[in-house]
Amino acid sequence: MAKQPAKGMAVYFDEFVFSSYLNSTDQTITPETPVVTSLGDAGPRRLMANYDVSHSDQGFMDTLDDSYDEQLFTAMGEAGDHCLSKLPTGIAEASISYDSLVKISGEPRSAAVGGAILLNFDSQGSGGIVRGVVLRSGAAVVGNGAGQNLGATVAGQELAVMFRVIAVAGGNIIMHIEGGAADPPAVDIAGLTTSTMTVPGCERVSTVAATNAWKRVVTAGTFTSATILVTIGVVMGTG
Repeated sequence: MAKQPAKGMAVYFDEFVFSSYLNSTDQTITPETPVVTSLGDAGPRRLMANYDVSHSDQGFMDTLDDSYDEQLFTAMGEAGDHCLSKLPTGIAEASISYDSLVKISGEPRSAAVGGAILLNFDSQGSGGIVRGVVLRSGAAVVGNGAGQNLGATVAGQELAVMFRVIAVAGGNIIMHIEGGAADPPAVDIAGLTTSTMTVPGCERVSTVAATNAWKRVVTAGTFTSATILVTIGVVMGTG
């Protein structure tokens, strides 16, 4: 069995790398299982219905400018969804990534004599969760990334992509996904593209159209340097 040490875990919140602040992370998927037992049944009967996703992350306070404390405090006051990704084996391409859209539901800060100041945060799912893979990671260059065979999707399955710009300088960056039946994939997949991004950030886009097995990231723009993380997979519960 491929057991994994926790020290290899990577956690990304929007464009921020939270791994160096956290000492534990939890992700819970809770399915609805309504009781449908009838008078004629010999035992309990249940249906598998929708599901909920929640996260609890524990870490250490960092009060430097634009660091963990400020990033979380700012996020708490924002009404929109946030991108939360948890990668059990790190961010190498083809590594597994659990991607959620979340809203923060709590930020306890605590301190006690003899211990470090703690900053934890809880978040609740605000969209379907994805168990996907890293399609592109690291320094961005204009052009085509390597293709990966991720399997075809059928119409109705929701294929979701999280495009993260961790850092960007010198101009803008635009990314989109191409697909194909063989490598290299070279057909643009409608809807799987970013806006023109000039600052770090995260965008999640998706399609329910059928796609071919091979996918790759194509990068364009006027940037002189950029660091990206692109993850992709099928939304749980969509087939």
